Amino acid sequence: MCPDRTFVADMMLGRLARWLRILGVDVLYLNPVDDRELIKIARRDRRILLTRDTRLVQRRGVGEHLLIRENKPMAQLEAVIRVYPPAPDRILTRCIRCNTLLTATEKPDVRDEVPEYIYHTASGFGRCRQCGRVYWEGSHCRRMMETCRRYLNQA
Repeated sequence: MCPDRTFVADMMLGRLARWLRILGVDVLYLNPVDDRELIKIARRDRRILLTRDTRLVQRRGVGEHLLIRENKPMAQLEAVIRVYPPAPDRILTRCIRCNTLLTATEKPDVRDEVPEYIYHTASGFGRCRQCGRVYWEGSHCRRMMETCRRYLNQA
């Protein structure tokens, strides 16, 4: 297992970055960002560079990287977790928008931020400390969990 590996993804891998975040993986995704800045970030923060750009990986000083050859996001996800399997206990622990770890939030604190039905039916809530987005366990969450577990079992 490589649960503490961190990544930076190039502009062509936004959907992959989102799915890795759903798996609880720390993946920085900036759009737009130029190649020099991407390499600089990867080296400075000791992040593994995920890219589809064959020219980028040929540049001097790239460091640790994974060239993603697959076109479809789920095939890209498989390619990454085959090499760098994430910890299965971290699923849905990061904000899928900004990559920050979520914190448990008390129900009364989200009353005015979620639909009334959700407020009354959901039992647990999480909040992103960076962007403020509120998360709860709904049917979409269960589907994402099932998808994640399926891919993790294949790795």
